Amino acid sequence: MTNLLVLDDTIFQNALRAARAMGNDTPLPVGVLNSPLGDDASYWVNRLWDAAETALTRAYRDGRAAAQPLIDKLAVQLQEAGTAVAGRFADISASLTEKLNAYLQAAIDGALARVRPFITIGGERLALQKVGVEQKISLSGSLKASLESLCEFVADGEFAISTEYASHAAGPR
Repeated sequence: MTNLLVLDDTIFQNALRAARAMGNDTPLPVGVLNSPLGDDASYWVNRLWDAAETALTRAYRDGRAAAQPLIDKLAVQLQEAGTAVAGRFADISASLTEKLNAYLQAAIDGALARVRPFITIGGERLALQKVGVEQKISLSGSLKASLESLCEFVADGEFAISTEYASHAAGPR
């Protein structure tokens, strides 16, 4: 069975919170940074994330096209960061990529949490056996392209999943 999961305000805000926390309250995964970010690099991560978050919010509220000028602005800021802290740009980029990953993971997890574990058809209770995400959402090595992909996902406001239910007697397939 194919279903559409909607990204509502709660899921959207929770995903933003998860992304904001990544690298702050939530440590970055092991191996992302070679050394802790200094003040200059942290400043740029926060500044660039603010721009990315603004673009995501605009896409969510007003659609993908409305977010494009903000995505383009982020691309200019990325170039500025590359000039200002060239030696740490890879770490800044890695930190931002992890924030985008955290956003995507939290949004998908939040939507999947709403999948019904049981359904009743014709009086028979069927248990969820399998869930598959039908939509491809990819983050690339380019922060701008990754943000564009996420803005498209957010602007759509939904994504397709497939679910498989079976009676308890049938067991998992």
